[in-house]
Amino acid sequence: MKKNTIGVLCFILWYLVIWGVSSIPSKSLVNIEKFSLDKIAHFSIYLVLGVLFNRISKENKLKPKWVFTGFLFLVASSMFEEYHQKWIPGRSVSIFDWLANLSGLTIAYLFGFIHDKS
Repeated sequence: MKKNTIGVLCFILWYLVIWGVSSIPSKSLVNIEKFSLDKIAHFSIYLVLGVLFNRISKENKLKPKWVFTGFLFLVASSMFEEYHQKWIPGRSVSIFDWLANLSGLTIAYLFGFIHDKS
């Protein structure tokens, strides 16, 4: 399997894991009581997604405008992913969770942007 294919598969798998876990009713999940641990988890999950996207963007030699468009899609998707929890039993929508998601994606985007310039 080509290196590029593995990167794309990792990205898709991670994306599906995010959506899958966010669709699990809260009674089935480990309860993270501490505010900071929950936000660190959100940040980290989306940081990994952003880094995976950077990798496949670089391997496919995407132009900067397409990388930016891809990140905008991921930002919108993270917003929708947070909002869809409204319909999951025991889950709720949190702007702070989304801001943690956004922060992870933003750091990954900036890291990729700075790394490509050097």
